Amino acid sequence: HDKVGTGTAPTRAYVVFERAGNVMTGESSTELPTGFQILSPAAEASISRATTPAIALTWSNLDAAATMELEVAGSCADGSRYTLQRSFGGDTGAATLAGADYFPASADPAINCRVAIMLHRIRLGGVSPQFAFGSFQGVQRRTVQFTSTP
Repeated sequence: HDKVGTGTAPTRAYVVFERAGNVMTGESSTELPTGFQILSPAAEASISRATTPAIALTWSNLDAAATMELEVAGSCADGSRYTLQRSFGGDTGAATLAGADYFPASADPAINCRVAIMLHRIRLGGVSPQFAFGSFQGVQRRTVQFTSTP
């Protein structure tokens, strides 16, 4: 579980799976996703739902071989909490989050919420043919937090 930098040089990860009885199955590997940074929204921003009903989510260093997944977690001033998970599919460098993606419809619209956006860049790796079948993932995750205001 090593952290990968934000550079663009490929890094290959190797995994060895074992069958019951310590039978080695050969080396499996995948190229890890290219490093990236979330460009917007800005960390620690205060974003008004009234003036910015949709948020532009953008990130650096496109990786055509990767897929992107999103997690959103929020905690509001009234104690309510919410989560959202979404797959964007291929890496395009941008997505739009509607208000319902980062503020729950059931919450009081007059309150503030603390929001964390966790963006995952994923590359799939196949296991050694000696293991028969299967896959594993190489993942990079970046997080940005902001405050959602009325």
